[in-house]
Amino acid sequence: MSILKTTLINTIHELITQVTDYQEGSKDLKTAFDKISPQLQSYNTVYLPNKREIDSIVRSLGEKFSFHGYIRQKNHLLSLYQKLIPEDELTQETLNRLSVIKLLIGLSDSPTNKVNDWLQKYPQEPTEVIDWGSYLSEGIERWSPPPYTSSESDDVSDFDSESTSDFVTIKPVVETVPDGTTKSRVITLDEARSTLTNTVQSHWFNSKKFYMKPSSETDTGNLAILWHNHLETITNGLILTETPNVITEYHVLREIIWQMHVQHSSACFRVIGNHLEPASNVTISSVRLEAFQSFLQEFTTYVKYFHVLRKFSESISFLQDDVPNTYRSYNCAVESITKPMLEMLVEIEHNVMKQETVYTLLVLAKELRTILKPLQLLDDIHRNVILDFKSNSSVLCATTLLSALYKRLFATKSKFEQDLYLTLYLQSLYKYFMVINSWLDSGDLDDCAGEFVIAEELEDGQIQFVVKDLNEAAKEDPILSLICTQVLQIGKNIRLLRRLGKVKLFFEYAGDYTENFYDAFIRKVLEQIAIFFDVPIEQNPKPPEDVVNDSPEFVFPGLGPDDCKYYTEMDKLENLVDTSDGFLMKAFESYFVKKPEKNDVEIETLYSRIRKLAKTLFPIHNIITNVFVEILDERYSKLGFIVKKILAHDYELEKHFVFLQQIFLFKDDMIFPFYRHLFDGLDSNHFLGNHAWLTSFLQDVIVDAYPNFYDKTSVELNDDYQVAKDPLKACQMINVKYRIDWPVNVIITNDHVRMYREMFQFILKIKWALYTLNHLYFSNLESKKKTKLAKPLRAMLTKLQILRFGLLNIVSSVQHYILGHAYSELSLRFTKELEKAYDLESLNRAHADYVAAIHKVCCDFQEYERNGHGFLLMLDLVRKLKLMWRNVGGFTYGELSKCEKSYWMCHKKLDGIMNTSMFPTSRIFVRAGSSIREQGGQRKSVAKNFVHPDWNKPPFDNDVAVLVLTEPLALNSEVQIVELATSDHVPVGAIATVTGWGKTENNTLATTLQKLETPKNSNTVCKQHYPFFNVNTMVCYGGVSGVSSCSADSGGPLVYNNVQVGIVSLGSIKCEGTSPTIYARVEHFLDYIQSNM
Repeated sequence: MSILKTTLINTIHELITQVTDYQEGSKDLKTAFDKISPQLQSYNTVYLPNKREIDSIVRSLGEKFSFHGYIRQKNHLLSLYQKLIPEDELTQETLNRLSVIKLLIGLSDSPTNKVNDWLQKYPQEPTEVIDWGSYLSEGIERWSPPPYTSSESDDVSDFDSESTSDFVTIKPVVETVPDGTTKSRVITLDEARSTLTNTVQSHWFNSKKFYMKPSSETDTGNLAILWHNHLETITNGLILTETPNVITEYHVLREIIWQMHVQHSSACFRVIGNHLEPASNVTISSVRLEAFQSFLQEFTTYVKYFHVLRKFSESISFLQDDVPNTYRSYNCAVESITKPMLEMLVEIEHNVMKQETVYTLLVLAKELRTILKPLQLLDDIHRNVILDFKSNSSVLCATTLLSALYKRLFATKSKFEQDLYLTLYLQSLYKYFMVINSWLDSGDLDDCAGEFVIAEELEDGQIQFVVKDLNEAAKEDPILSLICTQVLQIGKNIRLLRRLGKVKLFFEYAGDYTENFYDAFIRKVLEQIAIFFDVPIEQNPKPPEDVVNDSPEFVFPGLGPDDCKYYTEMDKLENLVDTSDGFLMKAFESYFVKKPEKNDVEIETLYSRIRKLAKTLFPIHNIITNVFVEILDERYSKLGFIVKKILAHDYELEKHFVFLQQIFLFKDDMIFPFYRHLFDGLDSNHFLGNHAWLTSFLQDVIVDAYPNFYDKTSVELNDDYQVAKDPLKACQMINVKYRIDWPVNVIITNDHVRMYREMFQFILKIKWALYTLNHLYFSNLESKKKTKLAKPLRAMLTKLQILRFGLLNIVSSVQHYILGHAYSELSLRFTKELEKAYDLESLNRAHADYVAAIHKVCCDFQEYERNGHGFLLMLDLVRKLKLMWRNVGGFTYGELSKCEKSYWMCHKKLDGIMNTSMFPTSRIFVRAGSSIREQGGQRKSVAKNFVHPDWNKPPFDNDVAVLVLTEPLALNSEVQIVELATSDHVPVGAIATVTGWGKTENNTLATTLQKLETPKNSNTVCKQHYPFFNVNTMVCYGGVSGVSSCSADSGGPLVYNNVQVGIVSLGSIKCEGTSPTIYARVEHFLDYIQSNM
């Protein structure tokens, strides 16, 4: 044990025995010693020095001297230390010396600042040196470089290496007092200007030539100088070589950092155009000129990135009126990302100025590489998402920025990229979300810059919200799409409620939200990220609110808040300021009244919070969209129901729908008396009256059912109506007009009414055809005299009767298709959509889709006519038949045969239209590889639909169709090709499997694929249940298990041993499972199937 250690232990023992009653060697003494000794030893660090630690400190001081070129001082320092502290001897005296050295080091402040005191001990060559102590402590901290104004020709001026610039030593601004100490004093303006202009750097910075030769005597420290001298020696003056400007590494470090803040021409750099390049004739003494320029080129990359972002920030200042505010939001995000980089540069500059460590250009390059990647990414983003807002519209600039950021966010490949893109995208949404917040709260769309995707336009004297034209890229951004759809409709709903004077009702339901839309969006996104990674989230602290003090404390204690009674009381406010002037008192409040000090709260940036929460890549797109929809639902979901309720109850919207159906679509034949009276007049050629008379007749028909609507209905007649002899033309000249008032006309528009009117005329023609055929009586063909008719005449009468039955059948089929199948199906769908409608848009969409669909069905017949189909031909045949019926002798047998031929052509074409329309290809989709009806697997649309030409019902024979897909299915483990049966190889009683999504026992369609094992029946059993059973085209299974295929299972496969033998066709209506199910026999239709594939 060392002497020092033993002495310390004895001293601690003596201390404990003096303070306590513990005896030497006792257990209590040992316990107290073990507790106190470590603490005393840790506090007494100078008393117990660590030689290894002091060795390291001294070597570090030597490296600093060496870094600045003072090799002799370094060697002298180390030699003195070795003499003072021998390596092989550690005595009490040595420990005392170590303690003294450590104490001196601890008390010292920047030892290298006093290095000039050593210079006078050693003779040196007459070379100018820098006063580092004064330079570091006085000049740099208050100085910034002036702009470089010299031309490029400055670099090529000849100068002698001996005629270097003078380096001025800055004197400390202190005064000496008699006792030898110094005290600081206030610096005058002239002294500050003189000090600034005479600093070392200011002197060389503005010089055309400078030559800072280091005091280092090593070859490596003077490589650039030696190399230039070598070139001059070997060229012997034959080649003109320019002497390079030599600068210290310290000055280069400072210049590089300054360039990061502001790009400018300086000693080491030149700005050419808008680009920064290293100066062509500047180097440091230890690096050759060419290598130094190449090394500086790496730093110009950082400067370029900072400069581009800085220029963009300057271009979008608030002094510019035509700048999209979305660009300003984006710039705030960029600044929040680059702020830590700039802070790091400031910290680096402080370290360089202190020179307490060996900080070189290599160290700077290494540290700057940590910010190179984000800077490169920011520069790449900036070049691809920012447009010139002076030559492009604000909405194009904003939507391009948002859509490009979202698209790139989707393609990120690392956490770093995702964090950065997410920050830029979320903060760039700020302006859009604040516009939404203001719009939906106040009802006014405030978009001064014109960058929002929705605008206000004047239409029919009313302000309407419309979506601006967007490019395809913008339409792919889900947030922009939601704004153009859901947000737009919410805005329309609020505008409607305001016009109705009902907006207060909504805000009573919705409540008051203290958090604006954007803040709520950011908070919820961060919460979802935290939930995804299962990490806690820290909320940003809120800034302290102003506290109102009822008893104010005044700045000057003499002032009092009580009233002034005498004009001589100068300590009262009334004698200092006019207290009755509220504006004046508010203006001077900070002078008279003390306010509580506010503690600045550091707000963490969004970029920093995202980096902390996100641990890896994660599916951010769903989070963004879901949060946006969640906020809309949370705040505005009740809005649509309020609108719907007001329109339904206060304005009878649903009753309007029914009224339109009954008037224009002949629902329930409510207007039968009207059109029956019309057809009777046309048939008898009696005067029907003018439009006023017909209007009155129609209103009398509907007044009882619709007392509030009847007076808005009128009949319109064409000018040629009275002279029209053709009843079809007369039907074309008559129509019904209905006036719809606001706000119902927001849902039922003028365009919808136009389509209703066209459908009215179409159905009116069908009603006329049925009326005409039903009024062709057989008695009109019979002679009043009972005479035997000639054979040719009897044949014509028979043909007329057959033609009447045929036309009556086909017109009835058309009416059944239009008013039965199409109208019933579409009306049922409309009713369901109406029930699900939750706002103005969904109400409008449900009705618009309904009107458009049924209008298309009606108009398709006329469209097909242009392609050779026969709806108009059918009406023409009815008209001719009426004429023949009333004048049999006026037509020949050949003309009648021609009409009969036209009928069969008309029958074939119209029947094809109705069959195809009932199963349009556009409405057929195929899902394969999934057991779920509405999701999964592969969903393909149908290109062609081939229904068997001989299919008819009853008896449902040839119940087969072939669907051709628009594209082939991808075969995999879930999707395979089934083999088709080529013969009847299944024995009676064999078990086959049938699958389908048909109705279940609850009379509802199955959501998951159902499977049934069913046995084959004999043909005899099948005929017993179904007399029409065709053994050639049909096969039947089941009927014994109580389970069977049911409605909507039709078309499903029946498989036996992986071979499809049947196609579900028909079964019992009740699906009770006690009767067999009929399947189309696959082998019989094999040729038909293959011919249509």
